[in-house]
Amino acid sequence: MITAETAQDGVWRVMNLPIELHGDARLHSRALKIAHERRLPATYDAHYVALAERFGVPLWTCDRRLADALGDGVPEVYLVP
Repeated sequence: MITAETAQDGVWRVMNLPIELHGDARLHSRALKIAHERRLPATYDAHYVALAERFGVPLWTCDRRLADALGDGVPEVYLVP
């Protein structure tokens, strides 16, 4: 258990982190398309792929299934051993 003051302080700290959110309709639509094209069971992983595409960066993952499903292409995918 924590005090209300500690909880409020924690919320304030999290809300003031320098985090940029990306959750627009184009991103969600692209993730859905990627999930369909690559036969992914959900769009969860596809959102990471869509973000990597958007920013032109490689995608690093520990998920062999995802890496295999993406294969060669954009974004580049690296499997973390």
